[in-house]
Amino acid sequence: MKAKDMFSNAPAGSLLVVDGDWVAYKIASALEKKSIRVYDEQEKFVKEYKTRTKFKEDSKNYNPNFRIEDCQSLPKKYQDTLKFLIDKMARDMLARANCESILFALGGKENFRNDLALPQKYKGNRDDTLRPVALYEVREYIAENHPTVFSVNEEADDIISKYQFQSYQDPSKHIVVATLDKDARGTPGNLYNPEENTIVRIEGLGFLQRIEKVSSAGKKSYKLYGEGRKWFYSQLLTGDKADNYFPCDYYKHLIGNASKSPLITDLKCFNKLDSCKTDEECWKVITDQYKEWYEGIDHWVDWEGKTVEGTWIDLLQMYVDVVHMRRVDNDRVDVRSLLKKFGLI
Repeated sequence: MKAKDMFSNAPAGSLLVVDGDWVAYKIASALEKKSIRVYDEQEKFVKEYKTRTKFKEDSKNYNPNFRIEDCQSLPKKYQDTLKFLIDKMARDMLARANCESILFALGGKENFRNDLALPQKYKGNRDDTLRPVALYEVREYIAENHPTVFSVNEEADDIISKYQFQSYQDPSKHIVVATLDKDARGTPGNLYNPEENTIVRIEGLGFLQRIEKVSSAGKKSYKLYGEGRKWFYSQLLTGDKADNYFPCDYYKHLIGNASKSPLITDLKCFNKLDSCKTDEECWKVITDQYKEWYEGIDHWVDWEGKTVEGTWIDLLQMYVDVVHMRRVDNDRVDVRSLLKKFGLI
C-alpha cells in the first residue's frame, strides 16, 4: 500500500526510523563527480573517461594492461547542497510515511558479525570499495542536526529491526522503519520503502516469490523475493552476495574443484522452501541441507586461516547469527534448542 494509506493523519508521537547509512551514502554519492584517468605502460597519461565501461568501449585506446586511477571531485559550495539535500530528504520521508518525528540510525565502528569465524570475511568484498569523498561529512551533519542513534557492536540494521519489532508488538506506538535493506523483510513490523513510497506490514511465516527475468538473448533467470520468517530461512540457504557470505562456502573447500557447484540458487531455494507450511518444515529443509554439506565434520577453517572446532550445528548457528536481525538487545536464536524442540536432533 502507499505509505500515506496506513495512517489517515500523522498520529501524535508517530516515529519514522531511517537507515542513516543508506541516506548518507546516497547523498554523498550524488554530490560528487567520478571519473577515471588512464595511463599507459610507460605511465604516460592517455585520457580521462567517465567510467571503466567507456574506456573499454574506446577501441582506439583500450588496453587491459593500462593503469586506471579513480578520480572523485566535489563542486564548490557542496556543503550547502549537502545540508539542503539531507534536510529535504528528511522532510519528504516524514510527509510520505505520514509520521510526526524522525530518528536516523547510523552504524558505529564495532560489529559483532565481523568477529564471527566465517570461511569468508564478512563484507570483505567491500574492503576495496571506493567510498564517496563527502561520506563522513554527510554522516556528521545528520548526527549533529537530526535525532540520531549509533549502533554499538552491531549494525544500524539491528537498530532498525528493534524498532520494527516494536511496531509489531505494539501497533499503538505508530512506528515505521525506512530502509532498502532486504534483511528488514525478515523482521515483523511496519516497513517503508522510500524509493517506491510503499509500506508493508511484515508478519508471520510469510512467503517467497520466484521472479522470472529474461535476458535480451532469451535466457531465463530467477530472483527470489520474500517476506516474513520464510525470507529469513531462505538466507540460511542462499547466503548474501552483498555481505560476502554463503553457507556452502566451507563445503566448496571440502569438495575442491568439483564440476557441480553446491551453491543454492534463488530458484533452488524457492523449490525447497515454497511448499513448507510451518516453521518446523522450514527448519527440516535447512537441517537436511546443512547435514548434507557438513555432517561428520569436527572443525572448519575461517577466513583468517584459523581452525575452528565445531559441528554442522555450530556452523548453522554461526550463519543464523549472521542473518538474524536483532529484535531486542543481545537477541540471539539458539539453534540447538530450537532443533531439539522440533525433534530434528
